[in-house]
Amino acid sequence: MRLCASLAVGALLGIGCGDGAAPPTPSEPAPVTVTEAAPTPSSTPLEPTPTPSPTPTSPPPVQVDSRADLELIDPWSITPTAPEDDRTGDVDSVVHLGPSGAVVHAAPGQAVIGLLPSITLMDDTAIPVTDRDGDWLRVMLPSRLSLPSQDGAVNGATGWIHVSDVAEVTPSTHAVVVDLVAHTVTVTGPDGTVTVPTRHGAAESPTPPGRTYLASRWTEESSTPAVAALGSHSPTLDVFGDGPAVVAIHAYIGETTQGVGSNGCIRLHPDDWVRAGMEALPIGTPVSIVGSA
Repeated sequence: MRLCASLAVGALLGIGCGDGAAPPTPSEPAPVTVTEAAPTPSSTPLEPTPTPSPTPTSPPPVQVDSRADLELIDPWSITPTAPEDDRTGDVDSVVHLGPSGAVVHAAPGQAVIGLLPSITLMDDTAIPVTDRDGDWLRVMLPSRLSLPSQDGAVNGATGWIHVSDVAEVTPSTHAVVVDLVAHTVTVTGPDGTVTVPTRHGAAESPTPPGRTYLASRWTEESSTPAVAALGSHSPTLDVFGDGPAVVAIHAYIGETTQGVGSNGCIRLHPDDWVRAGMEALPIGTPVSIVGSA
């Protein structure tokens, strides 16, 4: 774009017309009165704006070279470095893992315990959340803290996982309470509450009290045609058969009157299994075992 500028400079000079008249005497300039301005009151100095404190951020997960090199955390595992469940707070949500499982830490951003696989027994891994800390979730684990023969705590293993390993977090829609004194199983869900009689562990092989969860479920052709495996284990048996002595709620064909008389599992009559809706309970449903045998 062209830019045009015009600059006019004019100078008008008073010159005589040749009549010999002297140029007029310039008048005396009027005296200039200088008035000093009153001093402006100094303004109150501004307080410096404080620098906001940085927003706390969650520590990142510990980087591992290969997840395949981590110890699997499953019902066969012993995880002595896992923090024990303090059994405080409500359990109101369930976490579902991504296909690569979840790296489990002893605390947010701290030592790695192992790898929680995406499949537990017969189902996709779904576990209750017991606490939160920023981008970290504390979850129940299906492993044992120690073997019963080692005289330490067996049940209550927990660990911290980062949200980057989580596919979904869903609300807990159901809850199960096993009462070892009343010899009952109570299932609460959106459609109401059902209580059925049960038979549980004997004195030498008791059903362990505490909070746990539904880890997996399947059917089989045996005297226990329907099985709901929990995340807890026998407090007296290192193994049961060929397995790690996992406690389960199961339908049982045989004597299932109320009372005691199992190896630690919770037996229901097949009709009560159906009446309680056990076959439809979501994996990850929290289970509370209260009282003592």
